[in-house]
Amino acid sequence: MLGQQRVSLSPSRSVGSRCTRPTRSLPHLCHVVGVLLVIVWLGGCVSFDVPLWQAPEPPPRPPAFSAPTITAVPHPPSTPLPTTVLPVLPPLTNTGGIAPLPAPAPLRMVLWTTERDAQLELLRHHATTFSNLAGIELEVVPQSATGLRANVLAARLADQDVPDLIWGDQHVLAELLLDRQLQPAPLPTTLDSFALAARVGATADGQIWGVPLLMHHTMLLLYNRRLSDVPPDTSDDLIRMSREIAPTADGDPRGLVARWAAARWLLPFLNGFGGSPTTPDGMRPTLDTPAMASSLNLLRELAQAAPRDDTFDAGQSRFLAGDIGFVLEGDWALDPYLQSELAPDLGIAQMPVIPATGRMAAGTVDTLYLMVLNGISETKLARSREFAAYLTSTQVQVDLAYGMRRVPAVLAAHTAAELRGDPVLTLILDQSAHALGMPPTRAYRCASVAIDTQLPLIMNGDMPATEIAAAMQRQAERCVAGGR
Repeated sequence: MLGQQRVSLSPSRSVGSRCTRPTRSLPHLCHVVGVLLVIVWLGGCVSFDVPLWQAPEPPPRPPAFSAPTITAVPHPPSTPLPTTVLPVLPPLTNTGGIAPLPAPAPLRMVLWTTERDAQLELLRHHATTFSNLAGIELEVVPQSATGLRANVLAARLADQDVPDLIWGDQHVLAELLLDRQLQPAPLPTTLDSFALAARVGATADGQIWGVPLLMHHTMLLLYNRRLSDVPPDTSDDLIRMSREIAPTADGDPRGLVARWAAARWLLPFLNGFGGSPTTPDGMRPTLDTPAMASSLNLLRELAQAAPRDDTFDAGQSRFLAGDIGFVLEGDWALDPYLQSELAPDLGIAQMPVIPATGRMAAGTVDTLYLMVLNGISETKLARSREFAAYLTSTQVQVDLAYGMRRVPAVLAAHTAAELRGDPVLTLILDQSAHALGMPPTRAYRCASVAIDTQLPLIMNGDMPATEIAAAMQRQAERCVAGGR
């Protein structure tokens, strides 16, 4: 059985050459000078030898430990990236009266990204570093996640320049793939060098359509140390411990808060029971299964410890006030908790283990990918592969992960001391090894919508879980077939 880990946190161009026709007294001088220029130019080119990485075994999960109060300390700076100095070519002399050719402009490439703020600046820093190494100009242009797809299509229709590269998550990837805007990813290393969930999130029709870079948006279990000293190890413990928290004077439970009717909150338990919304290739929904029925029944049991006011925002406020024992929350929403008055007594733990299977109830993860658009030149495609090799090198993976507080998609970076020194990031790192991938397929999207649509039935009556699972499957199959 997997051990439980937890923490407690205190607040705290092509190159062209053209030669002027020489005088008749120098019949072959132009040819000689041209050859010399090409030789000199080639001497300054930079090429990347792309190493092949062999994926190590996933890091062992640390043993369980009691939840100490951790005082924030300055994190050691990451190792500075190596700098390669490109050779400076001396000016051409003795040209026999022929004017020297102008230096060719560097190859220009454009990357669109959905990053903002500090994450955007860190990405620009690495784009500049790679540009200097490769002798190109790589421009990073921010786009909204909701508008990126429409802007690509609009540029295509208007016969305007489209970007060469995209940095976005699997939702952006799925939309661009649906529009047939992408070409298969220029993987710089073997596929098994990447975390499984990151690979699944970019795989469709037997191809991988994005180079996995970073993972984030993991579900965690938060607990109030004023009401429970330790987190539960298993789902059975979570049921028991949440019900043991004394109700309010009028009998209102105050054990556990979650978004009970949201697919993202159910999927960890489906994963823990060994199920998945689709077949491994992402092509068919698989919702009418014993694993789904078990997950629905578990959710119904857990909800008995939920406050009667079933809005998540109300429950979250009560948890922050110290009145609720547990809350299931995503890592994207931790800031309000870490900045609240509860922070000294806030515990953060991994999701519990399902006793029937011994599997962690690990949720889905969002993965960021480097995608290459259709229609770029062979030269740009080669540079794209070099950029992918740069971004997936272990040192750059660690720097990006620490700076953006995300998990490296490359397994070799998971043991880095810079990342393991952060207790919350360590929890997310360990859970990502068990995370559920989200294929960029129609079947997966249909399955997710069906779960969201039918899940309220768990709270709104006594319909058996098997019937709810069957209703989810029927809706998902109609959706895949093009119905409603």
